[in-house]
Amino acid sequence: MAEVRLSLADALRVRFAISPVGEVCRLAQALAEPTAAARRRHPTWLHPGPPELARLGASHDLRPLVAVLRSTRQPAFLTPAPRSLIADFAKELDAIRTTPTAHVRSDIDSALEGNPGVDAEVALRLSAPDAAIVLATLLDAVWETLLASRWPTLRSTLEADVIYRSRLLASGGLAAALADLEPLVRIEGARLIADAFPDAAVTPGGRGLRLMPSAFISPDRVALIDQPSPTLVYPARGLGSIPPASAVPGEAVAQLIGTTRGRILELTGEPVYTVGLAQSLGRSPGNIADHLKVLSESGLIQRARLGRLVMYSRTPLGDAVLAAGSPPRSQRA
Repeated sequence: MAEVRLSLADALRVRFAISPVGEVCRLAQALAEPTAAARRRHPTWLHPGPPELARLGASHDLRPLVAVLRSTRQPAFLTPAPRSLIADFAKELDAIRTTPTAHVRSDIDSALEGNPGVDAEVALRLSAPDAAIVLATLLDAVWETLLASRWPTLRSTLEADVIYRSRLLASGGLAAALADLEPLVRIEGARLIADAFPDAAVTPGGRGLRLMPSAFISPDRVALIDQPSPTLVYPARGLGSIPPASAVPGEAVAQLIGTTRGRILELTGEPVYTVGLAQSLGRSPGNIADHLKVLSESGLIQRARLGRLVMYSRTPLGDAVLAAGSPPRSQRA
């Protein structure tokens, strides 16, 4: 159980962040789970296919990365704190590569103590002066092979979670923003209590609290990282409703409103904005805006303004159309 003791200054410094390199680390960690049952905790569509995994395994020896990520004391330098709402993956890798040698050595020594079964050859590689560069290279390989092509969809989903919780934070405070994470996370007075490992009691002392949605943390877990300010990593909303990249809308829906509009209808189960939809569907924002206008005028989606963003989500009528056009479970592939 982890506890964050929040002061008024900390409560005034609650912010959100999305970390691509953090997602790569959590994906690699999920793939390294020792049992199939553990891996099945994640939505099926997030699992890379056997050809992708085979290609990655054939081109890179991932054992050093797996060794430190499966440790009970994962190296903090592998997840640098984002300096903006959505961190840049290349800059995060640069931060890992340029971590001071003494910091790298200390973190890796601690990780090896937390994973005593590491092969001697792997431990030797992790003890080399270029260990940070080796690990950054492996993270880059996982990104390019397994995640980069799916990142636009994932990023849109993570952004939708941030927008959803930001509205709750504005209207009801931190307790409201985290209410649907109970019992994993709860607010008791000035304390945030998280069912997270390892046990820790953190006092930010004015550093604030960072909230970070993740697609690859297990749905029944959260994590607390204290660097440089406490960061709560939690399972993002809406992941289970995202269809596989190869999925197409039901034939009846596609015939009624067109394939692109059918896909937009599927993707607006959670509020999303035009650019996010454009990234997910590989189309221009202008093209998506035209489709959104038709769907909105037809009453299938609705608009809501949040600051400078206009968010779109399905209406009850849109839900009914999508449900009516979906094939029965027995007919689905």
